Amino acid sequence: LAGGAASRAPSSTSIQAQVPDPTLCCRIKEGDNVNLDVTAPGATLALGLMFLKTNNTTVADRLAVPKTRFLLQYLRPDLVLLRVLARNLVMWDAIEPTNQFVEALIPDIVKGAYDSNKTPRKEGDSRMLEDLDTLRHVHANIVAGCCMSIGLRYAGSAEQKAKDILMHYINHFKSLRAKCEGHRKVDKQLIETCIAITALSGSLVMAGTGDLDLLRQLRTLRARVDKDVHY
Repeated sequence: LAGGAASRAPSSTSIQAQVPDPTLCCRIKEGDNVNLDVTAPGATLALGLMFLKTNNTTVADRLAVPKTRFLLQYLRPDLVLLRVLARNLVMWDAIEPTNQFVEALIPDIVKGAYDSNKTPRKEGDSRMLEDLDTLRHVHANIVAGCCMSIGLRYAGSAEQKAKDILMHYINHFKSLRAKCEGHRKVDKQLIETCIAITALSGSLVMAGTGDLDLLRQLRTLRARVDKDVHY
């Protein structure tokens, strides 16, 4: 989950003879370090499931999203979604179908990343542009992770408040998708993924109810396919 040097287990001479190729990125160990791209997703979900519904604040703090730009640079945006989901699995009783629940999990540095008046401090500074993109991706993944947590928490309950908040965030992501410029395909694909996750969460909550409002949303999403979507 955190990376660093891999612990060296005792090995026999026959095992020592089989030295892995350190240039392969599909291995769990890259030289003396752990390959987080391979281990982090499984380790994050495993930790969340191990402490499922325990409300253990120590484990929850370990899964919290970093609150500084420096630490965010070491965490892939897609892993942020898994961290938020795993944290909420631990803090099960704290999941609430409210905007306050979602906003409380968004670090201050990330809030407002999608504001229309949010611009880099210096024009032509590529580092500031990269930071803004990172903050946007982190923000979208945090919101999607919270929506999925609400979907799991209230699955099959037909809770009206849960449905309303998820419908709100479906419309929120749809408005962000409409603002994506033609050359920002990375943002567009990310928003498409977040819409799919939020819609799936709404389906979990309203499973078996035949809710017309949600079915209309799902029908609209299903009917919309463009050249950038191949699935």
